[in-house]
Amino acid sequence: MFSTMADGNAPVDATVLNFYTAQQNSSVDVLHTVDSLISTGNYAQAASANNSVSGNLTIEQTARDYNTIWLSKFSNPDYVATSSDISDLQNIADLCIFKGGKSVAYARALLGAIFNHPFTYDDDCINNEGHERNKPNSKKQDLINNVVTIFPNPNVGSFTLSFQLKDKVQAEIVIEDISGRVIYQAKLSTQTNSMLLNLNDARNGVYFVKVMNGNETISVNKVIINH
Repeated sequence: MFSTMADGNAPVDATVLNFYTAQQNSSVDVLHTVDSLISTGNYAQAASANNSVSGNLTIEQTARDYNTIWLSKFSNPDYVATSSDISDLQNIADLCIFKGGKSVAYARALLGAIFNHPFTYDDDCINNEGHERNKPNSKKQDLINNVVTIFPNPNVGSFTLSFQLKDKVQAEIVIEDISGRVIYQAKLSTQTNSMLLNLNDARNGVYFVKVMNGNETISVNKVIINH
């Protein structure tokens, strides 16, 4: 409601106007400013404003924490998530959406994008006075805890695949060109944390490095080869 009024798109009656006036110069006002700055690409200013959010309420804390993660890392399109980032996002995504607000949905969407795989979240908490979850979240924790990175990137056809995989994940690597044609496929061992790949015969271009667990996609990374 505050955002709608600030943008001049809400009918104004006495009750709504009192709400808007009371929330100016509060965390609600600052978070609206952060959203506006992000939408216009002013990330440095958005980060500065976000740091000033007091976070007295859970919904404010969640918005501030999500913004901090996104602005410091994911605003860079070439950034690759670390296990710490995944854990922080998961903590937000696991909240009841009725308690944590839209940032919970943002965190869930970002995790789905990172792993190229949507997860199921149980929001059975609407009838609970404290908005706590009535039963544990049921999404696949094993996949969430897998992190894959590539370096250097771009490269001349030789690069290292670094991975942190859960022991029971039976993973394999599949590399495809932009047409979807598989140019490389091999099993990954959970006994090691890296693998050197040599695609010296591959043509210059963009390739997609997939780590699969059966039919499940654990991660998809883009690699650029330029001899």
